[in-house]
Amino acid sequence: MSSHGEQASNHWHHPVFSSEPVTLLKSTFQAHASAFAPSEISGTSSSEAIDILRDHLTSLSPRNKRATHFMYAWRTVESQTTAHKSPRSKDGSATSSSQKTQPVISVGSSDGNESGAGERLLRLLELAKCENVIVVVYRWYGGVKLGSDRWKCISGTAKESLSKGGFIGPSAQDNNGTQGRRNKTDSDQRRKKK
Repeated sequence: MSSHGEQASNHWHHPVFSSEPVTLLKSTFQAHASAFAPSEISGTSSSEAIDILRDHLTSLSPRNKRATHFMYAWRTVESQTTAHKSPRSKDGSATSSSQKTQPVISVGSSDGNESGAGERLLRLLELAKCENVIVVVYRWYGGVKLGSDRWKCISGTAKESLSKGGFIGPSAQDNNGTQGRRNKTDSDQRRKKK
């Protein structure tokens, strides 16, 4: 365990929501989602917060340490207030200033030696409009290359963990392709009835 996990003030403060493990051709995938706010952990950067989460996940399941791939993406949204001065009036006197609040979005991801996985997970968070969340996907490689089927496992487990944590609502799931699968299932059932 790293020094982050040993410090009382630097432990993971949020619940972790896990998908069920999915196994395909001897490879197993499992995702975990949690609230993510590095600023809540005194004096830590996002990479240090990820190390703390990784240590926490390993303490929950030592098997995670043996995973072949550790892919993740995070997205935070914070409000930033900026002061705006109104332009001077025609007589040259200053007018009132106002404050404007706008969201500041920060993102990060890692492929974890699964080329393109971090970007795909980040895209999932963006499409689902997830805020202040991290999703981590572990893969234990089973010796058989999965090709594009690995993306279904990565995305499916990530969506499940985000849904369990309440980070994705039902409407967001529909916007991310779930509806399309439902329609395909309906048409498959109609074909079977004929």
